[in-house]
Amino acid sequence: MKSNEIIKINTIEDYTERLGCPSANHPLISINRLTEVKDYVPIGSPVQLNLYSITIKDGSTCNAKYG
Repeated sequence: MKSNEIIKINTIEDYTERLGCPSANHPLISINRLTEVKDYVPIGSPVQLNLYSITIKDGSTCNAKYG
């Protein structure tokens, strides 16, 4: 893969397969701990996520509210 080639991730399935995460139990939602990721996308390669991603750092205090 060229370093300037954009890695496109369009679905949750693409995301879990590309990063080596366990397969998702639901096609629209997946919760992954990045410390358990086996095959992370190479550093410096551009990635286009065509889905929503929420990232929370371990040890941070997070009081998330929705609605």
